[in-house]
Amino acid sequence: DQINDKFCISYNGIREETFNFIVYDRISNVVYSTTNIYDLDCNNGWDGNYQGTGTPLLMGTYIYEVTYKDFEGWQHQDFGNIFIIK
Repeated sequence: DQINDKFCISYNGIREETFNFIVYDRISNVVYSTTNIYDLDCNNGWDGNYQGTGTPLLMGTYIYEVTYKDFEGWQHQDFGNIFIIK
């Protein structure tokens, strides 16, 4: 149905050169990562495939970690869940 097929973020006030985004599976393997914030803007987005092979990931819960600095120089780190449902 082409709805919610890609994970994307909207952002403001991020120093682009400090951006880092990583997605882990349940046993802490990295399945996707990028340091380019434009990879995750809503014109692009992550399609839920394993970055190494392009193979679709299994249905389940994945953990993301995002780190960046804002324009005032404060370091930010956040974690959350991504649910892949097929």
